[in-house]
Amino acid sequence: MEEEDILDPILLEERKKPKRPVVITVICILYFCFIALIIPALARNTTTVKSLSFLMVTAYLLITIICIIGLWKMQKWAVYSFIALTVLAQIFTITTGNWKLSANIIPTICSVILLFHLKKMNWYEEP
Repeated sequence: MEEEDILDPILLEERKKPKRPVVITVICILYFCFIALIIPALARNTTTVKSLSFLMVTAYLLITIICIIGLWKMQKWAVYSFIALTVLAQIFTITTGNWKLSANIIPTICSVILLFHLKKMNWYEEP
């Protein structure tokens, strides 16, 4: 009987933490690679540093990094933030006249996949 009491906290801890699905792992890795490729390209083009577009892209990348870290940790707030960021990015590209289906289809597909896995996530990381 004592052995079961000792193992209960370990088993309870195992049940609390949701296991990250492979598709979310792939999304996170792809976005980290995307960001790793975009930052040097953005830094090389110094003529755009003073433009509004540069500031918007930089803000987009920073918020995306935060969202992807949250997704990696299986946080619900990251899914909602990612979807809001996707919608705002599409609105921005439409208003600037740069909207392209090819550029917006991947974030949209990722948003749908993340919504599908939302039930498996927590609102915050438990200590």
